[in-house]
Amino acid sequence: MYEGNGVQGTYGAKSDDQIAADQAAVDAQSAVDVAQAAIAIEQAKADAAKAAAEKAQVDVTKALVALEKAKENLANVGEGGDGGLEAALEAARLAQVAAENLAEKASVAQKTAEAATLAAQNAQQSAEDDL
Repeated sequence: MYEGNGVQGTYGAKSDDQIAADQAAVDAQSAVDVAQAAIAIEQAKADAAKAAAEKAQVDVTKALVALEKAKENLANVGEGGDGGLEAALEAARLAQVAAENLAEKASVAQKTAEAATLAAQNAQQSAEDDL
């Protein structure tokens, strides 16, 4: 306790306004921390989706190469008989189906990456707004 100039008080005491301001600062920092964690999660999702899209694109390229190879084999069958022709046709058909499936997966992965990136951007904006 101290006393001076007709005033009594306690050293280091805080006013109610100071206590409220300190609590508001703690609450704001907590909100920022939560928002930053959400941003990190969404960014990780975006990164994973982008990696999946890139892998799917590589797979599509491989499937297209396989399709071209199957078409080449089909062209080279020539007079090898119906068995060789049927096998080459089936290989070409399977390669085309695989290429189509991989293209669809790449499209889905790309859309997922875009959505995750948008979510990360929204989380970033929310964190900035909280500040």
